[in-house]
Amino acid sequence: RNKLQQIETVSTRLAELIESISMASKQQARASENIAKTMEEVGEVSSQTSAASRQTAMAMKDMSDTADKLRVSVEVFKLEEAKDEPESKLGGEEEKESEFSQEAVIAEKQGEGEIAPSAPQ
Repeated sequence: RNKLQQIETVSTRLAELIESISMASKQQARASENIAKTMEEVGEVSSQTSAASRQTAMAMKDMSDTADKLRVSVEVFKLEEAKDEPESKLGGEEEKESEFSQEAVIAEKQGEGEIAPSAPQ
């Protein structure tokens, strides 16, 4: 009878160990599933980052191309610098011509009614 009791005790202990191993295996399986999901999410984020990087590179190239086109189109408007004189100062005759042309434009616009005549000073 003593031997049967020992067998029963050992069997009960084995059943507890088997149950514990089963629970640990289930927990490990859940952890593995979570890791797999996380790795999948990391892969998706990596793909999105890669796509965004490609889009950024394309946008930068477009901006560079646009800047080049703008630079070319603005070159038409560059003024030639006077070789002996600073840009900001006009010579005597050029200054008189500049003042005359400004006055002519103002007079023309006043005549067309685009601007009001100025009060005498």
